[in-house]
Amino acid sequence: MGTDAARYGEVFAPVYDEWYADLDDADFIDYIAACRRGDESLRVLELGVGTGRLAESFVTARGHGRDDYVGIDSSISMLERLTHREPSISITAVHGDMAVVLPDGPFDVVFCGYNTIFNLPDDAALAMCLQEVARVLADGGEFFVDAAIPFGHEEADSNTTNSGPLAVTRGRHTVLSSSAHDERSQTVSGEFVHFASPTDVRRYPWSIRYWTAEQFDVIALRNGLTCVERVADGNGTPWAPHISRHISRFRVAT
Repeated sequence: MGTDAARYGEVFAPVYDEWYADLDDADFIDYIAACRRGDESLRVLELGVGTGRLAESFVTARGHGRDDYVGIDSSISMLERLTHREPSISITAVHGDMAVVLPDGPFDVVFCGYNTIFNLPDDAALAMCLQEVARVLADGGEFFVDAAIPFGHEEADSNTTNSGPLAVTRGRHTVLSSSAHDERSQTVSGEFVHFASPTDVRRYPWSIRYWTAEQFDVIALRNGLTCVERVADGNGTPWAPHISRHISRFRVAT
């Protein structure tokens, strides 16, 4: 994640489906489906499709598999696992960087799952990505983002908060987790360490660069997108700045 999304994908691909099977974000897909309930079929683009984890949720939420589903990811290993998933929807997989160029539209829906947008390393990459989203959206198309912003700490003498190492459960395994949050650079980096055996120690480093909702909106508007709704979850709970997670819906600015 963060500074090298492709490297994140290559490292996490072997464990991703097991470790993140219980990620509680199906409501994000339910929200998208509710917003587009009147559309009989959609052309959809998922940014950072990975192994296709959200595709099944999308089919379930839509109630059919008639949508044209395209997914882009920078990790070949993730996309290889996608080809073996056999979801109930046909997915056109594209190997590429979502901050450089997106598959040609028009798309009725473009979406980016939980914190995937924070894989982008800086303002310039985010701006390029959002400019591409605006380019490929159809008339009346919408862009959806699911993100959780880490809150700052109360200590006055430091800009960095360190956590861990802590023992956490990932899938069938217990691993050590550590992280560091730098408020000044708005980055969080960390690592999972799995002791598979006394001689087999596996490391899974990750990092994100986050934006506040206000910062995100400013960059989006400069690049052709305007936020039309922001909620705290897929049930439509009102969002406020003190709430970490937000689901945001954008349209091409007019």
